[in-house]
Amino acid sequence: MMLNPTIKLILTTIIAIVCFTKGSCQTETDSLITKNYNSNEVLKGSIFDANDKSSLPYANIILLSKNKGVISNEVGHFSINISNCLETDTIRISYIGYQTQDLSIKDLKDSSVIYLREDNLMLNNITLFGNTIDPESIVKKVLENKNNNYGETNSKKQIFLRNRYTNHMNELNFRCKKSNFSNLDKELIKVLEQEIPKHSISYIDFLGDVYLLQEEEDSVALKINPIKIIELEEKSDLTKLGELEKTFKEVFNNINENEYWKIKSGIIGSKVHVDENSVSVSVGGGSETEKTDSLTANNPKDPFRSEKWSITNLVRFASFEDERKWDFLYNTNKYEYSLSGATVANGEEVYIIDFEPNKKGTFVGRMYIAMETYAIVRIDYKYDTGKMGMDMQLFGIGYTENKFNASMYFEKKENQYQLKYCSKIESSTISINRSIALQKKRERFLFDKKLKEIKIGISLIADNESSKEMLVLEEDPINQDQFNDFEENENVDIIYVEQFNEDLWKGYSIIEPTKQMKDYKKIN
Repeated sequence: MMLNPTIKLILTTIIAIVCFTKGSCQTETDSLITKNYNSNEVLKGSIFDANDKSSLPYANIILLSKNKGVISNEVGHFSINISNCLETDTIRISYIGYQTQDLSIKDLKDSSVIYLREDNLMLNNITLFGNTIDPESIVKKVLENKNNNYGETNSKKQIFLRNRYTNHMNELNFRCKKSNFSNLDKELIKVLEQEIPKHSISYIDFLGDVYLLQEEEDSVALKINPIKIIELEEKSDLTKLGELEKTFKEVFNNINENEYWKIKSGIIGSKVHVDENSVSVSVGGGSETEKTDSLTANNPKDPFRSEKWSITNLVRFASFEDERKWDFLYNTNKYEYSLSGATVANGEEVYIIDFEPNKKGTFVGRMYIAMETYAIVRIDYKYDTGKMGMDMQLFGIGYTENKFNASMYFEKKENQYQLKYCSKIESSTISINRSIALQKKRERFLFDKKLKEIKIGISLIADNESSKEMLVLEEDPINQDQFNDFEENENVDIIYVEQFNEDLWKGYSIIEPTKQMKDYKKIN
């Protein structure tokens, strides 16, 4: 059951949480080498380090005859579509810092486990000039050359996107301190506390064509043509919340001319204007400046708003514009850099630079930077041990960023580096311990009259984690006319499933689901 946006905002105001959480084959001759795979054939495999047998995440797997490829998942597993391919067709396995392997489909059919060996030659040679190169100066040149290396172009991309969201309520307590509403009492608030889901998890897989148009410097227009959407989501019984919605709707829509609602917490107050379809808030209780509710601003009628937000978020992240998340590029004085060696990536010689924070820095990781262009071709980084992001405790509200992991891989095409893969995992803890009052008031000449009031004390601690992965399968340039001419089809069926299985993405090249994802089953 989906809650009305107006009521959802009111509930959000009361609990101060919703705004934060949420096989057959064909043989031409008797020879095995002419085997042609049917349209649903998928090849699976796993990639490991030949020395220590550790998995190699985000390795590049390319089917050369089709010039299409995928990325191995976080534990080194992959699956790739081999429809209409011969057993002699070549699959190239590459990983920065390791020797590339070319294997036939038949080879991989016989043994799906691939071991890659480190490319030690250049790692040894780099020591000859290691003392003459300052790694920090190399890092500084990344931003100096950013516009030349990563210029945005209008494009049509075929994208596979995977989103995972988890929310866990560690503590939730409401205390009805005051109410002169006959139908809003302590018992109703207690029911609300009991019925709000304490744990939720969701997986969403999206495959489709994405049309991107660069508008202004920091603005990108986006249209989507979905091919397939699969969603696995934990089921929650919202029956009683639906009944509560009716109660709140009756209360908050029951206003006469010159009446309004005011949200107040401590000395902070906001004036709320409610109608059937939207909610607007005047900051400061009497200001003429209105802020539109985010639900309305994000256009709830857009069936792809979640996918568009995720894609836009990752594209912007990959632009290096967020100085806080790319602190080690913008504030090099906070970090220590070391030149760990060199290797070859997609035919380019690259520096391998490790970084770790001094007392002021936050992140630890490894960058692969092209020697000639100073472009980052790959990066893996995270919060260092004992470090965290934003940590705010103010007026009974706390917000702490506990975890951040990111990986990114670029491919060079026509002197420009284009995003091939991006993943970002973030987790945070939210805490609330304060009172919120909802007041119904009538406008008067001097002082507005308070008609009714409900005051609720809130104690809340919630952990949230989001994981986003995006793989660009194909990319072609487009012009503005092509972008304008494309019209989105809003009538797209989403496939809802109880559990992921092998047949869901049969015949498609995607990021292979992890064991955690395969084992998870919707809780009824």
